[in-house]
Amino acid sequence: MQRPQFVLPIGVTSRCFALLIWFSLLIFKTQYHLPHMKKLLVAGLLMCFSTLASAQLDLNKAAAGFDVKKLTQSIMTTLTSKVGLSTAQVSAVTPLISQFLTKKSSIMPLANTQPAEYKSKFEAEQKTLFDKLKGSISADQFTKFLNLKPKQASSTDAISQLFF
Repeated sequence: MQRPQFVLPIGVTSRCFALLIWFSLLIFKTQYHLPHMKKLLVAGLLMCFSTLASAQLDLNKAAAGFDVKKLTQSIMTTLTSKVGLSTAQVSAVTPLISQFLTKKSSIMPLANTQPAEYKSKFEAEQKTLFDKLKGSISADQFTKFLNLKPKQASSTDAISQLFF
């Protein structure tokens, strides 16, 4: 599993930029008071770094888990259209997907610290999900479901969360 790259959300970048502009204006106003200018510059840099650090913490938190409800909805939209689930099947499969994703989210921290244990737990949960799916959809639909498996994990393909 790949770790997310360091990418700042637009709001964080613009806040940091606004802080730099504000401190630049303060420095410009106090250009004749050099001792104060150094203090303001240091304070501005500290505020920018703290903003960037909090953004990184938010990214790490997002990497540790995911929004189960949104991911379930996305997966169910794909399954309904590509596997051909009926309304009754959607009602039966949705809680199965949600339960699996909830359990996966709880074991995701192990992926970095104890990869073997993560793999073991993930495979057990995946087997449970697949066994329950076999009881809720036809064999033909289950084959279509298995054919949706991507070649590798992807953050843009919700279905990959069921396979990796």
